[in-house]
Amino acid sequence: MDITSYLLGKQDGGGSAPTLQTKSVTITENTTTEVTPDSGYDGLDKVNVTTNIPQPSGTINITQNGTTDVTNYATANVNVSGGADLNDYYTATITKGSSSYAGIGLTIKKAPDNLTVSGTDLSNAFYYCTNLVTAPQLNTGSVTNMANMFNNCSALTSVPLYNTGSVTNMANMFRFCSSLTSVPSYNTSSVTNMASMFDRCSKLAEIPAIDTSKSTSFYNFCYRCYELTTFPVLDFRASTNFGGMFNDCSKLTNQSLNNIMASLLTATSYTGTKTLAYIGLSSTQATTCTTLSNWSALSAAGWTTGY
Repeated sequence: MDITSYLLGKQDGGGSAPTLQTKSVTITENTTTEVTPDSGYDGLDKVNVTTNIPQPSGTINITQNGTTDVTNYATANVNVSGGADLNDYYTATITKGSSSYAGIGLTIKKAPDNLTVSGTDLSNAFYYCTNLVTAPQLNTGSVTNMANMFNNCSALTSVPLYNTGSVTNMANMFRFCSSLTSVPSYNTSSVTNMASMFDRCSKLAEIPAIDTSKSTSFYNFCYRCYELTTFPVLDFRASTNFGGMFNDCSKLTNQSLNNIMASLLTATSYTGTKTLAYIGLSSTQATTCTTLSNWSALSAAGWTTGY
């Protein structure tokens, strides 16, 4: 007897109660399941349904400002590209000699361009920011001190052209900037100290033709600039220290060696050791210098190879 016949029979006051069955079924993805009572039952009073649809897991790649459907994933590793790392940006005011970023040097990768420069001193401003890749634009018109400004910024690849007309100290400014390949031609007409300015800038290929007429120290100026090939003629009239200036700069071209000798001829205030060995040139480089056009004048000025 089916349910319909039973109900009609009950309404007519007759018929016997049907035997009903409770069944449980599992439904899998993309299948059709017919549920019927077993033999001996008149119908079903309840069907318990369990779904068995497997949920994939894996890696979901999400792009900034994009839309990604993740509804079919039960679990997944999510990679976000194109977005900003929370460690990338810090808003701060750089104040006098504060080393504002030194404390977070191991995490900061990018400094915002809306930084406010307070006072005249940017010494140590980004000291030891070893993950900083790009230096921010800054209003530096009033700054007088940039010593150690990017010291140990080993990931730094580029720096903007700052207003440096008032700066008097650039000692160690780019020391240990081992990823820096070039620097702009800054206005250095007021700078009196350039000691170790490019010390261990191991990828720097060229020193720009900057104004060096007031700098008194070039100690370790290009120390261990392994890739340095090009050095211009600079004005050394005020310098009193050339110690280690070109140590391990083994790729200097012959023209650069000749330019170095021309620069040394301007060093009218220098009374220290006058040997090419003292300024850091190798024995091979010194020998090459003796074959170049400026050697005769340099020798006449009291310089020797030192080897």
